[in-house]
Amino acid sequence: MMKIVYCILNTWYSGGLTRVIANKANYLVETGHEVIIVTTDQLGKGHFYEMSDKIRFVDLHIHYVGFDDKSLWEKLWRIPERVVWHYNRLKKFLTKENPDIVISTFGRELFVLPFIKDGSMKILEAHSSHFTWLDSRKDKGLFGKFHTWLDARMIRRYDKFVVLTKEDKPDWGELSNIEVIPNANTVESEEQAALDNKVVVAAGRYGYQKNFESLVRTWKRVHQFRPDWQLRIFGGGVPNENLQGLVDASGLTEVVSLRDSTPHIFEEYLQSSIYVLSSRYEGLGMVLLEAQAHGVPLVSYACKCGPRDIISEGENGFLVETGDEQGLAEAIIRLANDENLRKSMGRKAKEHSAMFSEEMIMKRWQMLFSKGVSHSPDNKKDRKMKIIYCIVGTYNSGGMERVLANKANYLLRKGYEVAVVTTDQQFRSPYYAMDPAIDHYDLDINYTEMQESGLLKKIVVYRAKQRLHRQRLTELLIRLKADIVISMFDHESAFLYQIADGSKKMLEAHFSRHKRLQYDRKGLWQKVDRYRSKQDALLAAQYDRFVLLTDEDRAYWGYLPNSSVIPNANSFVPKGAADVVAHKRVIAVGRYDYQKGFDRLIRLWKRVHAQKPDWRLDIFGKGPDEAALREQIQQLNLEGVIRLCPPVNDIQKEYCESAMLVMTSRYEGLPMALLEAQACGLPLVAYACKCGPRDIITDGVNGFLVEEGDENRMLDCLLRLMDDADWRRLMGTKGKSMSANYAEHRVMKQWLDLFKEVTE
Repeated sequence: MMKIVYCILNTWYSGGLTRVIANKANYLVETGHEVIIVTTDQLGKGHFYEMSDKIRFVDLHIHYVGFDDKSLWEKLWRIPERVVWHYNRLKKFLTKENPDIVISTFGRELFVLPFIKDGSMKILEAHSSHFTWLDSRKDKGLFGKFHTWLDARMIRRYDKFVVLTKEDKPDWGELSNIEVIPNANTVESEEQAALDNKVVVAAGRYGYQKNFESLVRTWKRVHQFRPDWQLRIFGGGVPNENLQGLVDASGLTEVVSLRDSTPHIFEEYLQSSIYVLSSRYEGLGMVLLEAQAHGVPLVSYACKCGPRDIISEGENGFLVETGDEQGLAEAIIRLANDENLRKSMGRKAKEHSAMFSEEMIMKRWQMLFSKGVSHSPDNKKDRKMKIIYCIVGTYNSGGMERVLANKANYLLRKGYEVAVVTTDQQFRSPYYAMDPAIDHYDLDINYTEMQESGLLKKIVVYRAKQRLHRQRLTELLIRLKADIVISMFDHESAFLYQIADGSKKMLEAHFSRHKRLQYDRKGLWQKVDRYRSKQDALLAAQYDRFVLLTDEDRAYWGYLPNSSVIPNANSFVPKGAADVVAHKRVIAVGRYDYQKGFDRLIRLWKRVHAQKPDWRLDIFGKGPDEAALREQIQQLNLEGVIRLCPPVNDIQKEYCESAMLVMTSRYEGLPMALLEAQACGLPLVAYACKCGPRDIITDGVNGFLVEEGDENRMLDCLLRLMDDADWRRLMGTKGKSMSANYAEHRVMKQWLDLFKEVTE
């Protein structure tokens, strides 16, 4: 266990910083660490927040308090004197104690701690955003400007600089020592708001930051459509007369109440149905964390910083551009009008709050502490690897994004450092849950904006974007010093192997060798596809390792000497098995595009429906062909028989309420839908396309393999399973047992062995 020192002004102030440090210190001592809190201005007072008796407290008696109000000349004379005292006394203490970790909370110790060479890891914590840090100094004249300049220089001297949000991270500039760890939500409520009351809640100190005037103006719009709903604002301090006057002048006196802050705010969350935040800026937004921990959906301005890190748009709430009162009103009205949406978002909010639990956040702090100690020369051999994945974005609901999220989360749990580098994320949240301890870097290249361009423009613009991509990725990788960098065969694959940053380079193929040719495009595009297919093979040979999903596909690539086969893992273990007898539903899952061949499936279902009118087909996905597929369903008079359903995070539930899975893809890499469905005990019926189905399905055992494009046999296989419930049950049971071959621990062991082999 480690000896950890926190440096803070005092512990008697009632602010958020003091509460956060108290919570962290209490947690660390209870988990076996030795914790010391060093203050400069305790002044003989007690602690405002409860602190464990196991924590040691030391006051250096520097007495900075009160100097912010002194004249410039007195500051220039007195503060340097106290900084010298601070340096000497802190150095003497740390040299004697020999701690492992020393943490600055952005107080005056900021200027002295990096110069104390006691062998400890030095960490700096920022408890406000870059925006508020600058804003707090802008009106303080020459001394404020000098202070800001000096702060910026000192930040770089720390081993690690920890900020609260991913959004805030790039605002501090290109810092090689920066990490993101949010504050923990120490509220762990087993209760969940019923969301039946027509009450919206907001909370925070009355003043400029919280922008409650904007919320009152917004409520005037809400009141026009939902006069039966109430807004309750709980604020610290005293609301100014202008705010109450605005409520009265807007005719909202009966529905908007300005209340004092309350120690029972959690009960207010439970009695509300929506939480709204109208702030101009935040550090993180603890009220959002607290409200969602009680299962309350969130509506917030997307101010700097915090809401973007907490709210996944359309899942646990809505984000509205700061100042867009019309948009804020529309979001509130939408939730007020739709009880099902409100409760769905409330459930998601409750689930999402787990990512900010004290256990999760403190685990990240302890991992950071361990990395700091393990990176010392004496421990270099024992440290885990740093692994970086490169992908266009993590916002899509596709199989590759799901595989990446699963692998990254697994590696992090095993103690590896993991980062994801994207080109087109654009502040969107990952579709699949990723541990907040995984670092995310977006290079802001935005390849997707070229999709509608003509060929000539694409060529010109693409080359420019590639140059920018290479430049930014090279700078980032040199700074991050990774052990392994993995391309998911996206745009960086063309040059990643050439970047000399000291890491091993790996290439993952999530499609088969013949993918580009299977688009069946004609003319000039056909020549482009053939050229790119040849280039793929030449490119793959340049990497330290080239990882494929199936043995079938490895043969198509010509058994490259650097190639390995590791299938995707089936990352979830269903709580039960599908009742394939009770349900008359066939499920299909995938992106609505050419690859998945849903146009063929819909055409085939016309024939199925003629013989089995009581069976239904549900296709889960989204994509560019959705409008065409809906039109096809309408033309074939299959509305109500075939449903196009949006992607869902809990796809397991949908599998378990189906009788079989069907797949009509034109090509695959290794279809996750087949792995997941058979883990749930569903029989599988699939075209034997390249590649994947032949590796997963044993024909007649856990499902049926149909030659690609043979609609007659596909129809026959579906009808046979529909007619024979015992056969469905038998195949489903066999598939469930066969799914063990793709268990996450088995597949990830292959990855860990490969990482070790490559680096050694």
